[in-house]
Amino acid sequence: MPKELQCLERVRNFEEILWILFLIKYFSKGSFEISFNRLKKIHSEKCIRGSFLSFEDSLEIMKLLQLCTTNGENIILTSLGIKIINQQKNGSSDPNEGQLHDLIYSIFFSHGPLENEVNRFIRSFSMNEGTGIYENIGSLKPEWSCDLNFVFLASSLNLIKSEITGKLFLNPKYQNIVQRKIGILKNSEWWDREPTTEEIDASKEAERLVEKNEKQRLITLGREDLAKSVKVVSYYDAKIGYDVLSYEDNYSKLDEPDRFIEVKESVKSKVVFNFSYNEQKTARKYREKYHIHFLGNFKIGNSYEDCLIRIIDDPAKNLLDFSKYRIDAKRLIISEL
Repeated sequence: MPKELQCLERVRNFEEILWILFLIKYFSKGSFEISFNRLKKIHSEKCIRGSFLSFEDSLEIMKLLQLCTTNGENIILTSLGIKIINQQKNGSSDPNEGQLHDLIYSIFFSHGPLENEVNRFIRSFSMNEGTGIYENIGSLKPEWSCDLNFVFLASSLNLIKSEITGKLFLNPKYQNIVQRKIGILKNSEWWDREPTTEEIDASKEAERLVEKNEKQRLITLGREDLAKSVKVVSYYDAKIGYDVLSYEDNYSKLDEPDRFIEVKESVKSKVVFNFSYNEQKTARKYREKYHIHFLGNFKIGNSYEDCLIRIIDDPAKNLLDFSKYRIDAKRLIISEL
């Protein structure tokens, strides 16, 4: 983790940050702006005993969380900082669920200084299919070393929990936020911007249509047993390079899914889509077992048959057919000729 983020290792609870937010609100008389020296003096007189954080560390963390900014010698609460402290219940020093939800959402989806740490953190978890909970089995893995300080922050926000066995898991209360983040990490079209609710819903619906079509294909082959196990897995794990897990044919085994489908959809008929590095890597791994299903003329409410379907088998090979596709090498944006 970069040096400027190392102050996160001293975060044990969010109460200390809330206290400074309250001091700014109260002593600025609602203007949410106060001088550094005045706030430091007030904090030294009214600080919480046993604090893990120094005043300077607290301010640095507030900046990282985009709760405040500075203007010369003044400290100014951001709209997020104002929203967080205005949700504080009278007589309570503990953060409430609304405050934690808004803060975690901001951390996950703002293009701020913690963005890379959040992405690495989320990629360290995958869904346990049995429990429906995102887990990191065992103690902290070696690749977590650069993220360990962020883990302290996640723990202070009640985002991460642990069992006595050492198993770490994400708080199910924030399941929707986690799944939204995984969806963005898997879709390279959304890396530079926040997708709309309509775009996310369209992506999920396209995956559902492909899942339904795969089930019907296997039933037609007489393999209803396989059809029952076809599933959308796009939200299981940010590292998965496909969306639907299925079976190829009558020779497939129930306990060995062998058809990996990446779903792309567009309101247009022309084949144009982004192909991320992770999807390329997965396509090279599975070769002829990996397929891209492109649903053109797509809109929510359409059936699979209503869409203009293009299926690209073994894209690791066939996308390099330059008589059919043009490739933008910056991010492999695939366009049908």
